[in-house]
Amino acid sequence: MARLPKRSTLVGSAVTLAAASSMLLSGCGGPAKATVPAGPTLAPMLQGDPNRVVAAAAGRTATGGNAGITLTVPVMQDKALSTVSGEGAIDFSGDRLRMTSPNEELQFGRQVFVLLPDQAGAALGGKKWVQVDLDHTSASSPDPFSLYAFEPRQLVTAATAVKDATMVGAEPVRGVTTQHFTGHLDPAAVAQAGLEPTFAKQLASATKNQPVPMDVWLDDAGMIRKLTVALPPVRGGVPAGAHPEASLELFDYGTADVSFTQPSPADVVDTSALGSLSGSGD
Repeated sequence: MARLPKRSTLVGSAVTLAAASSMLLSGCGGPAKATVPAGPTLAPMLQGDPNRVVAAAAGRTATGGNAGITLTVPVMQDKALSTVSGEGAIDFSGDRLRMTSPNEELQFGRQVFVLLPDQAGAALGGKKWVQVDLDHTSASSPDPFSLYAFEPRQLVTAATAVKDATMVGAEPVRGVTTQHFTGHLDPAAVAQAGLEPTFAKQLASATKNQPVPMDVWLDDAGMIRKLTVALPPVRGGVPAGAHPEASLELFDYGTADVSFTQPSPADVVDTSALGSLSGSGD
């Protein structure tokens, strides 16, 4: 006759089945659900209405300290769409800028100084710099002066007038984690945002007073790390199908070298003197 299992064996089997049943139930919506890890918390400076977040970041950046900078803007050269790019440092609080694109260029307020090529300087009596007043440029002002029609500080300040902003998500910029926001820049609102009148007028003319797309990347401190805005060149039409935009990046906040000084008046000529040159370059 077959022997019955011991009582201890039956109890052990029942416990095993009960445990297995509990695991199956938990996987099918039972009380023992797994905990889902929480996602990263958005930095306080980036929380709230996206329009206000971007506007506040633009104001904070435009009145902040110093930073390294790269800037690319569209220009028309020989009736063709091209770009001018530069890299340097900006002192927002002092309204000063140094950039190389490829000549060295300095900006103090609304005055721009561009380092002359050696040949041009020699032809002008040893002068080193040509000076341009951004509020009094002429049709004959050569590139790269068009670069400053979209002056970096003005671009940043313009972002205070953003509308329809939404958050896209986290993206790296130069190794820094940022939050990408997208929206539109309304030229009519820009004119009321405290920008230089000349810049506001050029922006309205270039965009035909129509809102244009703007994208802004903000770090956890609520500072702009990157900004792009759809902007046609100040002078000249845009070829069909082209989508020109200005692009600005800011980095090395607080540690950029802004020790540059304004050139001596004895080393400076204005753009009218360039008319006497021939084949000396921009």
